[in-house]
Amino acid sequence: MTEQDPYGMVATKERELGVGSEEFRRRHQEIMDLVDAAQENGSRRRGAP
Repeated sequence: MTEQDPYGMVATKERELGVGSEEFRRRHQEIMDLVDAAQENGSRRRGAP
């Protein structure tokens, strides 16, 4: 196994994922909206306010 620069690995992965692009931001917002909805639904099912 080769030892790689962790900062370089992160930069490579950011490029692969398109971090900072409009598509990335839009998808992130979709995911966060789904999380919010799931949390709200879970709270209602347990009888929480």
